[in-house]
Amino acid sequence: MTLEEKFKALIKNCETMNATNEELINQNAYLKHQLSDFMRQKRKAAASSHSSSSPGSAQEEEREKHNHHFASFGEEEPYRTTK
Repeated sequence: MTLEEKFKALIKNCETMNATNEELINQNAYLKHQLSDFMRQKRKAAASSHSSSSPGSAQEEEREKHNHHFASFGEEEPYRTTK
């Protein structure tokens, strides 16, 4: 394989990797949006069930603790790795 052929193969490989990376970025954005919508729905459901439960119950306190933990999850910065 000549140097020019190797270079063309590397360029093609790089273009393929860039397209794959772009697709993964788009999929990640879509899934983040779905997760955000799901968490919003869960918070609404928890708030409506919270208003119908008796104040001070152990079940209500556990639900609040659980909802608080996941409410901030969708709003955090994504974990990023450095190379």
